[in-house]
Amino acid sequence: QSCPGLDDFGCQAIGDTIKRWRVLRRLDFSRCVDFTDEGLLSLLDCAIYIIEEIRLVNCKVLTSLSLAGLRKTIPNMHTVDVSQNLYGQTAFEFISEGCRNLTSLCVSKCPNFDDVALAMLGSRVKLLEKLDMSNCVNVTDDGVEAFYRTFRGSLVTLNITNCSHLGGPAAVAIASKGSTLTDLRLNGVSKMTSNALQQLWFSCTSVVKFEMAVDLRTTITHRRSMVPHISDDTMRQSASAVLETIKLTGAVQVTNIGMSILSRRCPNLASVDVSYCGGVTDNFLRVVSVHSKSMTSLNVSGCPNITDAGMRLLSEGVCSGMKRLEVGGCTKITDTGVEYIGRLSQLENLVLRSCDHVTNTGILRIAEGCPELKSLDLSSL
Repeated sequence: QSCPGLDDFGCQAIGDTIKRWRVLRRLDFSRCVDFTDEGLLSLLDCAIYIIEEIRLVNCKVLTSLSLAGLRKTIPNMHTVDVSQNLYGQTAFEFISEGCRNLTSLCVSKCPNFDDVALAMLGSRVKLLEKLDMSNCVNVTDDGVEAFYRTFRGSLVTLNITNCSHLGGPAAVAIASKGSTLTDLRLNGVSKMTSNALQQLWFSCTSVVKFEMAVDLRTTITHRRSMVPHISDDTMRQSASAVLETIKLTGAVQVTNIGMSILSRRCPNLASVDVSYCGGVTDNFLRVVSVHSKSMTSLNVSGCPNITDAGMRLLSEGVCSGMKRLEVGGCTKITDTGVEYIGRLSQLENLVLRSCDHVTNTGILRIAEGCPELKSLDLSSL
């Protein structure tokens, strides 16, 4: 990665090494900018029956032609990462044509990856398990529907973060084959309707990690249109009892009711981020303190109704293994609440940013009670 001086001659030398010794199978040339299409083509020609994984993240000098070598059948290729590149549609055609045994593909921040490329992928690459097309703004509902219409595989990981044109039809298409998904990320996707999300949650019975957060920087002037439609009703439809991680930053329709249901249904819940969900209060922490003994990370920053009482519940409950706690902007927390936090002896990371009523007295209690602490954020106190 980021290796200055790796030029076409270097690529040729690596290709010759692969061809001669037939051992080197994984290549990561991310952020290398001194070699051209010709160098990569010569390397791929030498490695066609050997290479298993290639990463070309942010290699800005390469064009679609550089991936022409992938057009030939490469039987062992299982991982391709071409994120943050300006490849045209031809490049994605090369990948889907030659890498038929691909299991992991990342095209994040590739602005030219669109519905046509996605549909091609679904019809040709049947073993795909992980697909990251986050920030591919030209993907629409039509593309997702076309992908799932022809895809016969079993996706395990799907990341469509900031694919802002996706809405209800995309959610329904994902739900049609959602039973195998374990990692689903829908951050910044605000057009999915409540009904579609309920169907999605009901179908995704194996989800371990779920994210549907909003980038708060984009909601300053358009907050109502940018927040996700996930709500308590969606939480009620949850069919996954194996959920471990959930991130719902800025999901203002989620309250104590929905999160409490989730906490009771998911005994393995370990990481929860409900920051800036104004409907989350101490009542949720009461349920967590009883049912979430696996909890190691909790973020309730920006929840104005979290108080000292909630911190007491956490410290006295089953969350003794808590390692990360964020309560930034919870202005009702005082030194009393921080003293309760100090009883979480396994705590490694603590955020008290903008907790206006916390003083030196409370900080001393943290220092005395949390010997494992590695990171402490006291900014804006």
